[in-house]
Amino acid sequence: MKNQSKKFLIPVAGALVAVLALGTTTVSAKSNSQAVKKSAGCALKLDAKLEASDGVGAAAMAQAIACAKVNPLVATGTAVVIGMDAQEGTPGLDFPEYARSAQAAVDYINKELGGLGANYKAGTPGVPIKLEVCKHKLDVPEILGCANSLAAKKPILVFTTLDVLSMSIPIWKKAGIPVVVGTPVTAMDFGTSGVFAIGGGGGCLGVHTSLVQYASQALKSKKLGVPWADTPPGVFCYNDLESKPLDVLGYTNSGLKKAIKVPGATSKLKGTAKGSSYLGVSITSEATSTQAGATKVMAYKPDAIIYSNAGSACWDFVTAIKKLGWTQAKTPLVLGGSCIDFTTMEKFGKSIDGVVVMGTASLTDPTIYKAGSLKRIEAEIYNAKMAAYDTTATDATKGFANAGFTSLMQIWQMANKDGASVDGLSVTSALSLTNGHHAFGGNPLACQASSKPYQSVCNPTNTASRWDSKAKKLVPVVGYEAFSGLDLIAGTTLRVGRPDDSK
Repeated sequence: MKNQSKKFLIPVAGALVAVLALGTTTVSAKSNSQAVKKSAGCALKLDAKLEASDGVGAAAMAQAIACAKVNPLVATGTAVVIGMDAQEGTPGLDFPEYARSAQAAVDYINKELGGLGANYKAGTPGVPIKLEVCKHKLDVPEILGCANSLAAKKPILVFTTLDVLSMSIPIWKKAGIPVVVGTPVTAMDFGTSGVFAIGGGGGCLGVHTSLVQYASQALKSKKLGVPWADTPPGVFCYNDLESKPLDVLGYTNSGLKKAIKVPGATSKLKGTAKGSSYLGVSITSEATSTQAGATKVMAYKPDAIIYSNAGSACWDFVTAIKKLGWTQAKTPLVLGGSCIDFTTMEKFGKSIDGVVVMGTASLTDPTIYKAGSLKRIEAEIYNAKMAAYDTTATDATKGFANAGFTSLMQIWQMANKDGASVDGLSVTSALSLTNGHHAFGGNPLACQASSKPYQSVCNPTNTASRWDSKAKKLVPVVGYEAFSGLDLIAGTTLRVGRPDDSK
């Protein structure tokens, strides 16, 4: 399904929502002018109105979902191999939901959407996707072993979740294998030619800059606590994407004598926070470091705190600051989307009511979207298919489950070209042309609109969502349903190496 194809703009007569609500029953020929007969395939045409409201390719996505409901197609033939690099098993940096949710998406594609090249009008399936997953700990030999193992399997492309040590992408590039990133967290993820980071929220680039944007603009913070993960990606994400935009705004690092000037910054908000300050505090994975970091942050007496880390580390920090008297009412806490874990969050009860989480809008609650909208339908699909194909019920509500499922759906969108031969370069070529292309369950892909030195990131828009402890769900914050903090770092150069918060 090439993203700029004119076939997606065919006008339609008929009611899309009515068809999408049918389930797997056969439709009466009298139901409407675009009746769908299960035995004859799917007669639903493409809706040009969806192209305008939900982006290029939205009509084709809606058609595929609708047709799969009335006449599910099982892919047949020789499978197309997609490699997947998944980080699992390292305490604090263990994300099993990433691979499981990606496989759930592949199962949905293969068992209901007809794989790649399905012809919905004729009711004929295409070929299946085989997801070749290599799991590894945060360990150099394991990372290199996985990278080389996937390269040897010659997949059409590799989907990498978090390449936190920047070791794998060069191996796949050397082997001529296109690379798609789910969650970009390093400079290599952000700016490698031919690499496309498609995960909603834009990884560190989108989430961390949005944390700063929200704290400075929505919370009007004058004294900001900024604990940061002292891990390979955490160092860079703090230094370049939190400390730097705060410097652009005019905040003074509390460990320094005066505000740092950022050459090249062009943000319209440049210098607007003069007189404000922030405290950066590194936190390693050890419990003693978490408690010590929490003590430093609370001793600073901030009026707000922003923090992003792996799920369990986030809540260890919350536990630590709670012991020191923290409350959301007195000191608003804003977390990165990787912290999301509903099971853990529910255990905190009312104490974290109102905590804001940054990332893509949660797909776990379809009711946050307008009834009958494509976004709501996709959220319903996400929940239904995670329940049907994922073996661990709690995975759907963890931070990286959305990313795994939606990223594979987006790769399928780019690769599904009505029976044409599929190769990775055609997928990345299609991605390179996106500028407002519909992305399943998220904000539109816009690889064409990215800019150096972050040119690989295609989907940096974030949603600020507030935790409702009574309803046990995340609710989008009005006015911050789709925003970005990228303007804060426009025109700047990368900050690499460790931050210096002490001179």
